[in-house]
Amino acid sequence: MFPTARLFGLCPDWSTCRVPNCLFSSHAPPRSRPPSAQSASAPAPAPTVPQKRAAASPAGGVTAAKKAARAEQTQERVKQLVGLSDPTSAPSTSPASRPGPVAATNGGASRASSSKVTLDDLPNAGPPRLPMPKGTAHTPTVTRQKMVNALYNQFLEIYTPGILPSSLRQQLASQHSLAQEEHLFSRATKATYRNSVISALARLKKRPPARSLDDTGTLEDEAARVAKLAEEEKGRLTRARVARFVHAKDRLREFDYVVELPPGPGGDALTEKGNPRNCDRCKKEFVVRSELDEDDRQACHYHFGRMVTEKIGGTKQRVYSCCPAVAAAPCQVGPHVFKDEDPAVLHSRVPFISSSKLRPPASSDLPPAVDIVALDCEMIYTTSGMSLARVTVLSSSGSVLLDEHVRHPPGVAVLDLNTRFSGVQEGDLDKAVLDVPGVRRALAQFVDQDTIFVGHGVENDLKALRLVHDKVIDTAILFPHPAGGTVRHSLRNLAKDVLRKVGLSPYCSLPQALTTDLASARSPLLADRAPVAADDEPEDPTKLPTRKRNAILVAVWLGVFVATLISDVSSSFKRSNQAGLLGTSYLLSTATFTPLYGRLADIIGRRTALLIALTLFTSGTALCGLAPSMVSLLVGRLIAGMGGGGLMAVSSIVASDLIPLKQRALFQGLANLWFGAGQLPILFIAAILVFRNLRYRIPGQGKSKREMIRRIDYLGSLTLVLSLGSLLFSLSYKNDRNLPWSSPFVWVPLITFVVFGFAFVSVEAFWSAEPVMPLRILRERNGLFVALGNFTTSFVSFSILYFYPQFFEIVKGNTASGAGAHLLPNSVALSAGSLFAGFIIRRTGRYYWLIVASSVLPLISLVSFVFLTEKSGWVHSWLAILPSGFGFGSFITATLIALIASVDRADMATATGLTYLFRYVGQVVGVASSASLLQSVLTSELSQRIRGPGSAEIIDKIRHVATSIRSLPPVLQLAARESYRLALRAVFLLGLGVGFACFLTSLPLKEYALPGSFAEEEESRRQRSGTATPRDGAEEA
Repeated sequence: MFPTARLFGLCPDWSTCRVPNCLFSSHAPPRSRPPSAQSASAPAPAPTVPQKRAAASPAGGVTAAKKAARAEQTQERVKQLVGLSDPTSAPSTSPASRPGPVAATNGGASRASSSKVTLDDLPNAGPPRLPMPKGTAHTPTVTRQKMVNALYNQFLEIYTPGILPSSLRQQLASQHSLAQEEHLFSRATKATYRNSVISALARLKKRPPARSLDDTGTLEDEAARVAKLAEEEKGRLTRARVARFVHAKDRLREFDYVVELPPGPGGDALTEKGNPRNCDRCKKEFVVRSELDEDDRQACHYHFGRMVTEKIGGTKQRVYSCCPAVAAAPCQVGPHVFKDEDPAVLHSRVPFISSSKLRPPASSDLPPAVDIVALDCEMIYTTSGMSLARVTVLSSSGSVLLDEHVRHPPGVAVLDLNTRFSGVQEGDLDKAVLDVPGVRRALAQFVDQDTIFVGHGVENDLKALRLVHDKVIDTAILFPHPAGGTVRHSLRNLAKDVLRKVGLSPYCSLPQALTTDLASARSPLLADRAPVAADDEPEDPTKLPTRKRNAILVAVWLGVFVATLISDVSSSFKRSNQAGLLGTSYLLSTATFTPLYGRLADIIGRRTALLIALTLFTSGTALCGLAPSMVSLLVGRLIAGMGGGGLMAVSSIVASDLIPLKQRALFQGLANLWFGAGQLPILFIAAILVFRNLRYRIPGQGKSKREMIRRIDYLGSLTLVLSLGSLLFSLSYKNDRNLPWSSPFVWVPLITFVVFGFAFVSVEAFWSAEPVMPLRILRERNGLFVALGNFTTSFVSFSILYFYPQFFEIVKGNTASGAGAHLLPNSVALSAGSLFAGFIIRRTGRYYWLIVASSVLPLISLVSFVFLTEKSGWVHSWLAILPSGFGFGSFITATLIALIASVDRADMATATGLTYLFRYVGQVVGVASSASLLQSVLTSELSQRIRGPGSAEIIDKIRHVATSIRSLPPVLQLAARESYRLALRAVFLLGLGVGFACFLTSLPLKEYALPGSFAEEEESRRQRSGTATPRDGAEEA
């Protein structure tokens, strides 16, 4: 009935309304009275307002004049009631329209009616009366009336007295209670009617108070309203949906965005009049003049089109798009013009300001800023260069927020309107009232530093506005050109390719251009697919079907793990002294290539990176199985490690894409379940699942092979492998040849390790555009201490993993399979620890104390290992490793979540790769250092216990073939096993010291709140980048 939600205006249908008892109806039927009540001696009671509009007429009828006067009086009264007439104005002098006494029936006394009566003065009519049903009904009328009364009272509670007038509340409650009861009655039976009403009452009690007429209505009206809002929401661009497409500052710098204010106050060189400049069109030098004669207006001969390749006469030729002929003469004539792109020069014309300064600090009088706007500016050539001529801003719904021409300061003259591209005509600028600072003040009405600007080539628009803003979605960046680099699509071609429609005409109007700008970003984003993806490759992994998501997770969980028959395998090649190389060769290639996979996952996509890792690991595993010698086995291990690191890193990255952060820990635990179980991966099944299902793309993924190759950090990867390789060579050569530290084969590689390590850090800090190890992550507290924690815990874990079985095989004389069986408790505990950490983080959203407790558990195992002897019982032998496995599984799961929670989503893949880099470096250093310490101590102990003729050969045989101990005499067996026990004890003591360092690295970590959905995660990261501060676990401790 009402045209607005908050203001009560005149009902538009008041003259034709037939609603019974309507407050504004002019045709409500008169209430008939029995003849006995129409006594001439008794005055008639004053009727209510609806009755006044249709009071019973005296016998003899009402004339046409009286009907017209009463209709006019009723209309004036309704206007007074709803507040449309001025209560202070003088009443009309017309007798027909002047409010006066209403005639009583049959000559009864009259009663004056005040013109200041409001809706709140109307009497309370009470619950409505249920009309008598026609025929039989399944529920008695008395029962239905009780239900109507209950519904009426509940509707009255919902319709807030302070918002809606009393009588309006009563009328709406009456209508809606009757309609609600009728709806329930028509759909219920005798057995279900009462429960249906009770359920409706319960739902009504949960409804919030009505704040306007739009919030009123039956339950069905509310459901339809909610459905309509949900349908409208599907077509809206919201911050939660597009925040992940906002470009990072480094990316904006690549495309010439001004992300920092130029130095100096600016505004000191307004015009270039009288100065020589080079023409932007023909490149000739000219002198800038404000007054142009006829010669000046025809001085420049140029092509306005671009150079394109076309097939002419059977051969490809480079021609201008404006002139299809080869070597065509310039087709356009105009004045010389120029433009400046240097921010410092632009700042000297009109000063830049930051978007954070758009609004004054106390801007409570301004309306709230909008989340997303589409921005487009048109420029013309002036004596100040290319200047702003028109600016238009659209909201996310497509409505125009600002569309103004821009005037130029005094002393700045127009050289060329550039109408072909700007659409600005002669006389348009004469209507301009705002200059550039004025436009910025107008923008401040609905834009602040958090507003996301969407457009095509927005850097030119922001430069024209002299505005520094970093919340930008530029379709020229979002849809990369196949040529790579900073080459961009034109807006016309982009609209044709993405929106599947022809773009803009050369003389398109600005609103059409802006709509295309908004649509070019809006259409793919609302379709939930990446701009750089093909139609069958959606961008957003969170929108994948559940079946496909599960298939991807199964594929990436077919993890990699190495069997623990190291001692037996190395002895079969008579290279027990090189047993550590089986691990370090694999871990060296793993540590080198793992961070590269983190960057490759962003450059070439998750699927291609994971398929490369699967191919390398499969090839290396096959070569290991066919290896005829120790050298070929080591080569196979190197190749397998090149893929193994990628399997773990990319699998973790994919899981982070698919799973919200709070649930991410549990899925990491499930992935570690495969790792801890030591299962042989079904590689071909994994490859098929990855190829068929892992098809989503991510923002920033390269589209052309040329761009992908250019973005890889080759120098950083090379210095990393040389650094780690030098360390491995030094430690391995010392162990194999039993060389002293003073040997050049030992200390020279160590120096090389330091030199290339320094070179690697320098390359990553100052040279590489997309480093494999971004140092900015290590500058954060969580990034640094998570990296150190993963290094130390991996050092300890793999020292235990490689040398704990050797105690049972060599010292206690068990078989290789029996020695390897002692790692089964570790596998079970590792899986249990990962699942436990995932469950705790998912349940509580906290991880600080979990990390601290997990770092303590390996220390318990290491202390028990130190006291292992040949006579240790089965409880000591089998259960001592349980705390280590449980703590390691819990620690790596929780620290990965701690790091991901502290970085932006754009750095998630790189941060994950960084975690695995330090994890694998810790494994390399741990295995190599432990092996070096083992061989040094073993050689010293054997030399003390085995002496005499032939002792050197026996010692050398024991070091190279550990299983040869079984063929020695009992006395020598005892000496050899005791030497191995002391050497392994030294390894465990080294692990104990490193494990304590791991505990220390867990104390300074910060704890961030873990959101339960991707929308909450984006909002949390956005707030944290502004003013939000994390919970400091160290301070809580």
